[in-house]
Amino acid sequence: LGGPFDLIFLDGGHDHDCVESDTENAFRNLTKGGTILWHDYGFILDVSEVVDARAKSVPISAIVGTRLAAYVDGAKEKDP
Repeated sequence: LGGPFDLIFLDGGHDHDCVESDTENAFRNLTKGGTILWHDYGFILDVSEVVDARAKSVPISAIVGTRLAAYVDGAKEKDP
């Protein structure tokens, strides 16, 4: 599809390896200031594990009331 992209919505395979691969590809193809959304976060274990592992190094937040997690390039983490 070309790229880079401003918005990437991940809702493909839900096994760990697929989510990990999709996540790596998303970060490689994201524009500066772009957003990545993961569907089924907090619902499917493999999705949650991959997102939580990545959230140790970049600010990813769950979107309350949904099954989505989001990363926005350039966003800062909330103060604890």
